[in-house]
Amino acid sequence: MLQATLQHGMLFMAGQLGLDPPTMTLVSGGAVLETKQAISNSEAVAKAFSTSLLRSSISLIIYCSSLGDPVERQEAEMVLIKSLGQQNSDLQ
Repeated sequence: MLQATLQHGMLFMAGQLGLDPPTMTLVSGGAVLETKQAISNSEAVAKAFSTSLLRSSISLIIYCSSLGDPVERQEAEMVLIKSLGQQNSDLQ
């Protein structure tokens, strides 16, 4: 089963979770750490296709099973923004 496919320069990927790859268990610590791990896992899949999330993604949707409190939700959003911002500066 493939985790993703690259077609015409666009990476199609779905279902990345905040799983710790060696143990395949959900990272503990809440939505912020799960978001960090999910982004890391997604980027690892993109790298396997010799690309990155920033280069090959036109849409990135994150679903959370638990919204948590507003502060935690905002922290998780900032993790995503910082991750993509770092990738953007790496490309320049």
